[in-house]
Amino acid sequence: SPAGEGWWASTTQVNPSFQVGLIGDLAITEHLNLRCSPSIFFQERAVCFGRDAADGMREETRQQLKTTYIEIPLSLKVSTRRINNYRPYMVAGVQADFDMAHEKETPISFKRFDLGLHIGMGCDFYLPFFKLAPELRFNLGLLDMIDHERTELQDKSMMPYTEALQSARNTGMSVILWFE
Repeated sequence: SPAGEGWWASTTQVNPSFQVGLIGDLAITEHLNLRCSPSIFFQERAVCFGRDAADGMREETRQQLKTTYIEIPLSLKVSTRRINNYRPYMVAGVQADFDMAHEKETPISFKRFDLGLHIGMGCDFYLPFFKLAPELRFNLGLLDMIDHERTELQDKSMMPYTEALQSARNTGMSVILWFE
């Protein structure tokens, strides 16, 4: 900045999240299914902001970001043949996310809508009364989630926090337990 200050931001902590949803499954062939699995997703992240002043002093501010997403993924599931009581599969698709816990008067603000891709693998285990399917899934958000405009922001002294971040995308790894 012109005053000799340097701003930076980082996420130093990984927090577990919780997600619950439903599965809609349409068998296209014996080994190919189309799935829609809407869910609600609760997440908390911490972002640390810093300012290195021209006089050598360092100031840090921390913001807890709590989000509640409605997630609507549409996936293709490709399965192998059933071998005894298990059946490995791969899944890939697109998803739309809607942030229901949008906060405006915070150092940074995220947009309410995201679009992303996901890919994963899992295995169906056929048990006596239900099917258990653990799945490992990787998500990649396609849109920059930071609201750089901040037209609704009343306290303009928070703008350097937003300007410290060039972009932010929703990326993650999930371990999912499906009960069918």
